[in-house]
Amino acid sequence: MKISILMASYNCESYINEAIQSILNQTYDDWEIMIVDDGSEDNTDNVVSKYLNNKVRYYKQKHGGYASALKSAINLATGDVYGVLDSDDRLQTNALEVIAGEFVGSVGCVYSTYKLYSENWADEFFRPNDEMPCKFNKGKNSLTHSLHNVAHFKAFTKSAYDKCSGFDPDIKASVDKDIIYKLEEHTDLKFVNKHLYDQRIRNDSMTMTNIRNGVSKYWTIKVRSNAIRRRVENNRFDLLDNSVL
Repeated sequence: MKISILMASYNCESYINEAIQSILNQTYDDWEIMIVDDGSEDNTDNVVSKYLNNKVRYYKQKHGGYASALKSAINLATGDVYGVLDSDDRLQTNALEVIAGEFVGSVGCVYSTYKLYSENWADEFFRPNDEMPCKFNKGKNSLTHSLHNVAHFKAFTKSAYDKCSGFDPDIKASVDKDIIYKLEEHTDLKFVNKHLYDQRIRNDSMTMTNIRNGVSKYWTIKVRSNAIRRRVENNRFDLLDNSVL
């Protein structure tokens, strides 16, 4: 099973080295990294250049946003499974090995526990996904289950992704929520209660900027509304309940 790591990057010259190195250190060998630079204005080109080979590929595009860069990465990927690693974060060395072993039966998306850290990795915060359920009763999924947070590390099969409309370049925040809502309409999700991902909290990141200026709230509501509309139009009332109707 070949795993394509999708890495969208925007002005991350100070951090992308660690992200790439965390893939090179994996205990699982069948992988590729698809790095799409979303119009960076820093020195990312030079930082990445020393890693480039047939397994680490780098493409630069005009700035279009996070979803646009991930969509471009998928269009270039050749793997059976896609995993998302942000260019300022890192994976635990066993992450791909663990994830690869969980795609059995009808499972098309796997996600794990992650830890949050300060910018220099000095301070650890909490593990948001710890003890989250991996299965839900009828109508309980990431849209309708308020405690359910599908986040890092997440990976999904090409076959599951191809069944949905995929990453939408017009979505400017809450991109992770949007793709998970779409995936769970076509495949089963599985939670692995293992720490596989380290997320760096940066005050100057696009995520934190969007939270501060209210952009994230708007797009969270927008992608939820889109998901509800899709499920109603497709008679997927098994994926809805009174909390969203």
